Amino acid sequence: MPTPGPRCRSRSRPTSPPAVEIRHVDRGRRPCSPLDIARAGVLAAAESKLATAPTAPSYITACNALLAADSSGGPLDAALRLFRALPPAVHPDSTTFVLALSACAWLGYLSTGEFVKISASEAGYRNDIFYAKQKHLQVDLPAIKLVDSAEVTEETILTSLRKALSQHSSLQAQDGHWAGDFSGIMFIMPILIFALHVTGTLNTVLSTEHRREICRYIYNHQNEDGGWGTQVLGPSTMFGSCLNYVTLRLLDEVDNNALTKGRAWILSRGSASAIPQWGKIWLSVCHRNTHNLVVGLYEWSGNNSIIPELWLVPHFLPIHPGRFWCFCRLVYMPMSYLYGKKFVGPITPTILAIREEVYSVPYHEIDWNKARDTCAKVHLRRSSLSTVVASKCYLDLS
Repeated sequence: MPTPGPRCRSRSRPTSPPAVEIRHVDRGRRPCSPLDIARAGVLAAAESKLATAPTAPSYITACNALLAADSSGGPLDAALRLFRALPPAVHPDSTTFVLALSACAWLGYLSTGEFVKISASEAGYRNDIFYAKQKHLQVDLPAIKLVDSAEVTEETILTSLRKALSQHSSLQAQDGHWAGDFSGIMFIMPILIFALHVTGTLNTVLSTEHRREICRYIYNHQNEDGGWGTQVLGPSTMFGSCLNYVTLRLLDEVDNNALTKGRAWILSRGSASAIPQWGKIWLSVCHRNTHNLVVGLYEWSGNNSIIPELWLVPHFLPIHPGRFWCFCRLVYMPMSYLYGKKFVGPITPTILAIREEVYSVPYHEIDWNKARDTCAKVHLRRSSLSTVVASKCYLDLS
């Protein structure tokens, strides 16, 4: 590993957050994992415990949590030290490289950043990691700090604009585009895999290498209790666990320790029938048989009504879905169409196997009327009344 090069620029950063006592993250049922301690912000203790568990399932997730904490408020040198100390058997993911590169950018360690870039390329992330191109950087631009009484001069404005242009140039990919990172949400990838499965293009769009890296990413973000969170650093939820478990199975992952733990987490908390509304819809869409009947992972009758006719009411009415918040209307417009059509996709032997794995009772014995309003307790953070209202208004409880 090359030694840090000379600093090419410096920035003011927030001070480190106050230490958090480890007892705050001790859940009482099992010892604190490195991931628990990292999430609590006890960086030194987390790093120490991480060094004793290089084969833990959540090693990379805990490492990423430490890198993020060091990059946002802790010592940046500690973040790079942690990256350099990764055991050879550990496979970093794209988040690891992005955080390490971010630390290099803050410190101005160009040689170390070049090493991280090469490591990312060798790990298969050549087209995923965007790094600062040294030829675009203007390293001699002074930092601009204005107070209320300061005069804004033309030179000040031009310097700020040049810094902005330099920053955006450093983030541009080699083919000319700028990418938007959306890697922190754990249900985006499953939606893509479901869509490819339904359209029969899973093997056409994804190469063997893509499938392997997708599986590795999902495995790396599995929590130690066996489930998956809705976000990469979040606690396990039925929403994240069901979608990522099904995704792994659709990618032809067979029974292994990670899948066994994931399945146990789902079954111990009410099974897939307790997934929130968005999950119910996506599991309903995935499957059908030759008679065009839903016999896959979830029945449409287990969903609350999402009436597409609501889009036909006059737009001036306040209840028109076009007046909803953008994420709400853009998600529920296609969902209402799919609900109206009762659209279902192809069934495969894998689908039939998953159906037996994610429910605690035989599929044909599930009470779908009861499942319609069933939601796992980990998602119910509202009062009972507001939960019922949200359910009837078709709001996602994840």
